Amino acid sequence: MKNNYPTIVCWRITSKCNRNCPFCFRPDRQDLSTKKIYKIIDNLAGCGVKGIGITGGEPLLRKDIIKILKYIWEKNIRICLATNADLYSKYQRSINNYVATIGIPIEGSTREIHDSLRGVGNFSNVINAIDKIYKKGRLQIYFSTVLIKDNIEDLINIENLLARYQDRIIYWKIYNIINYSDRSFQSIKSNNISRIKIKKVMDVLGRKLDKSKIFYLSPNDRS
Repeated sequence: MKNNYPTIVCWRITSKCNRNCPFCFRPDRQDLSTKKIYKIIDNLAGCGVKGIGITGGEPLLRKDIIKILKYIWEKNIRICLATNADLYSKYQRSINNYVATIGIPIEGSTREIHDSLRGVGNFSNVINAIDKIYKKGRLQIYFSTVLIKDNIEDLINIENLLARYQDRIIYWKIYNIINYSDRSFQSIKSNNISRIKIKKVMDVLGRKLDKSKIFYLSPNDRS
């Protein structure tokens, strides 16, 4: 049975979020109880899973999230936590204790661009979290950017911003939108950017960051 399981799984542990991003793809469903989550973790550990990516929604909104992270860590399973960074400062110590890798979104190189997509105040929380992680933490970081017409011309500037943290970055994922018919909160449902333009922009990236760490994912790649 162990051999039929992947060694790494991604788990959308909650659909709750404190942001209303227009490209959001989170599922709209009821969260499992702590007890049921523990049981799933036990099963995953028993099947040989070595890494769990915790995502959402916003995982740090769960009141039991630190208990969950600790439970996974005690099973000797590595944790990758995806968060919008709004609550990073609140849980910084526990995250540093139990998490190996953290994923943070970056939608623009400036407050104006990023916050127009993620909401007011998120850019400062993202930069604050990255700076704390880089200066005092031990976590590896991956970044993600949703590619839309509002930020495609800013990708080079985002790379320049991320370059100061490059020795801690495992990858930067740039991905296109998937149109979900059942996500009423997804107001941006399509991307009218030509493949030629996307290729042109992607081709010039990699001057400040290792190009092998920069990935573009089309809707087909993500489906």
